[in-house]
Amino acid sequence: MKHLCNSVSQLLEKYVDQEVTEQEKNLVETHLLDCSSCRDDLKSLEELGNVMKVPLGEMGREEDFDRVWLKIRRG
Repeated sequence: MKHLCNSVSQLLEKYVDQEVTEQEKNLVETHLLDCSSCRDDLKSLEELGNVMKVPLGEMGREEDFDRVWLKIRRG
């Protein structure tokens, strides 16, 4: 199982981005049915992808940046 986890973990990013072949997709999905560790890895990748999709305007306003920059400069 460990060897299969290594193979699947290498495919997970491509799987999330829907860049796998049909054969790779089947391999990943079959493996995920029985492997909670790889399911956790997949969930983490999906969450990271969702965070990266958030528009920059929603992540912080300019005044927040200015306030933080002042704190950095003051040490």
